[in-house]
Amino acid sequence: MSDGTSATRAGMPTAELDRTRWNEMAAGTSFYVSWPWLAGLERAGLGRGRLVSTRDGAAAAPVYAFAAAPANSRYDLARFAEGTGTDPALWRPQYLVGSIAGYGNGLLVDPRLHGAARDAAVGELARTIDRATADHPAAISYLDAGEAALLLGGLPTWQPVFADVEVVVPVPANGFDAWLAALPGSRRSVVRRDLRAVAGKLETVDVREAPPRTASLIMQVQRHHGEPAEIPALERFLARCGWMAETGVPMPTFVSVDPGGEPVAVSLGCVWGERLYVRAVGLDYAAIADGSDYFHVLVYEPLKYAIEHGLRGLHLGIGGLRTKLLRGGVANPLWTLLRPPAGVATHHLTTIGDDALRALRTELGRLLGPTDGQDWRVGQL
Repeated sequence: MSDGTSATRAGMPTAELDRTRWNEMAAGTSFYVSWPWLAGLERAGLGRGRLVSTRDGAAAAPVYAFAAAPANSRYDLARFAEGTGTDPALWRPQYLVGSIAGYGNGLLVDPRLHGAARDAAVGELARTIDRATADHPAAISYLDAGEAALLLGGLPTWQPVFADVEVVVPVPANGFDAWLAALPGSRRSVVRRDLRAVAGKLETVDVREAPPRTASLIMQVQRHHGEPAEIPALERFLARCGWMAETGVPMPTFVSVDPGGEPVAVSLGCVWGERLYVRAVGLDYAAIADGSDYFHVLVYEPLKYAIEHGLRGLHLGIGGLRTKLLRGGVANPLWTLLRPPAGVATHHLTTIGDDALRALRTELGRLLGPTDGQDWRVGQL
């Protein structure tokens, strides 16, 4: 394992630590820092860097270096240039710590550590990250509030910036019907309407058995939401998902099939720890005008799968918040810890995050839930 100063073999952090050990350390955190997810990205040439760790190896993090923009523009630190009145060139080269795709992040920590011992390891790791990235702007993106606050104690020159909201559906222990009955009345009505409206036959298959139209259906949804999407890139993504399944990660794919046998809606899931993550969703808009089957492959079929397999959380990711919150989801704030270029005023960064959260409050109102708790005010207490 690296001590924070040496480059990794071939620039692949996942090559520097035994896969089993990596996954043990990532077991209690986000899928997006798991060995299969990051190794898949590295194999695709989407990230190069090194692994940094505490002296005893009890905590670690991959650090990726980018001379130009990362493949996913939402991870590009140059997006802060306009809001801070700076030249985008000042934000490159840049370091991204932890995950570089997926909109989730976490820390690799020995699972035997708890309480003060774990906090101390994370504090040492934070200081190691700070030293290892000292020569360029750096960020740890899409952290949950608890990990962000803990890391911030060892990163005194870094700034917490509200990044986005992830939606999670808590998985009930007493079954789907009990979950539905426990929803607030307005949300229960939405779900019941969806359950009556499904058009296709619902199936669950392994991602390696996903229908040929999967990439096309996902492209339709991504373009519908204004995201760039092309079939070749999505097919490469599907190939990575298949490779992850071969490494042992359960990758259920939820499909709605019309009477003619054609898939009209699809979602890709992955199981990590006690959570099921929905990675991508596809829909044939021409065939399903009301979008009903979309809700089934996004929420209801994955939730039934999670219940059957004893999981505790269904992670629906960022974006499409109203759709997800109306169907039983809970909003969790995500944070970016950022060390900007020298001379950038931190109040500009705070304003960027505050404006983003204010816009969500305006858009979603009470549906967003309370936003005055500590999780929504990292670094402000």
